[in-house]
Amino acid sequence: MITRRYHPDDAAAVLALIDQAAKADRTRRLNYTAFVGTWAAYSDPTQPISYDEAALVANETGALQGFAWWTVAGTSSNYRLQVEGWVHPESRRSGVGTALLRAVDDYVHTRLRGKTTIFARVLADVPGAEQLFRNNGYQLSRQFYIMRVPLQNRTWTAEILDGITFKTFRAGDLEPLVEADNAIFADHWGSRERNLSTWRHEMIETRPHDPHLWTLAWADDNIVGECLCHASNQGDPNDGWVSIVGVRRDYRGKGLGRALLAASLNKLRDFGFDTGSLSVDAENTAAVNLYRGLGMNVIRTRLHFTKSFEL
Repeated sequence: MITRRYHPDDAAAVLALIDQAAKADRTRRLNYTAFVGTWAAYSDPTQPISYDEAALVANETGALQGFAWWTVAGTSSNYRLQVEGWVHPESRRSGVGTALLRAVDDYVHTRLRGKTTIFARVLADVPGAEQLFRNNGYQLSRQFYIMRVPLQNRTWTAEILDGITFKTFRAGDLEPLVEADNAIFADHWGSRERNLSTWRHEMIETRPHDPHLWTLAWADDNIVGECLCHASNQGDPNDGWVSIVGVRRDYRGKGLGRALLAASLNKLRDFGFDTGSLSVDAENTAAVNLYRGLGMNVIRTRLHFTKSFEL
């Protein structure tokens, strides 16, 4: 087993590995163009998005068995390292996942000085994944539910507040949408403020986004709520994914979130999707109850792990 750094020539093999792992685990797939573009940005310091490092695990013939990449944010007083990884289905339970996590640890010990927290996540029903993180010193910090509802032959109704107008996203709405999104999620666990370039990269360039499926709630000239949807990249055919639904603090508790989601489920149905899905913090009982009230049920649980260093 050989652990080494990623090289741009590895792109096609890495994407093939990720595709096999995603099919086995029913997790998100990565677009080839977006993947290559991300690593081009990695080598260009003028670009807003970069991955700080990646590791590959290969067997003695050079065939890839695992891949992980990670980003670093923050300062020496509190570095935040976000890691994602994939192990080929035929190479599991053979030490590949442990080798990838050790590569992340080595990076922290050789490149960072100060407090560092590593963040990782895995679906609870992927065999062996939870134990892999626990065996390597990670602690469970949060759980998220993936919830789903059938869409066809159903209609959702919700009363829109006086003074609120629902509109489909237009190109000129991007800057106020990013500002509103940062404000809406400022108090949510794990959120971070994103500038325009970062938001565009994460929400548009690396997703199968469709602005026709983005519904914004306006009050006068301000966006006070959002519900952004796109075709799912989780492996389920014809599933519509609600990537973001949120309301500004001053407008919460008035039914606006329910109205936005109801309108978006109807829109996904009208665009031909068979199901609608989303992810929600399991501790956000108000949101979980809201989604249950619209007919959504929990189909999977995603576990979030952390590991901390003080170097």
